[in-house]
Amino acid sequence: MATIRERITEKAFELLGKIPERLRYSELVRRILELDASLKQNTGHGTD
Repeated sequence: MATIRERITEKAFELLGKIPERLRYSELVRRILELDASLKQNTGHGTD
């Protein structure tokens, strides 16, 4: 099982690869949370 950090990173790269235009950080976090409802909003902000 992947760690939370790995799951967030994987989803971020997945989204960035699909979306050719620039994506704001807040929009990226929102879309990651839509893809994986088990993640909490603040978890995405705290991952380095």
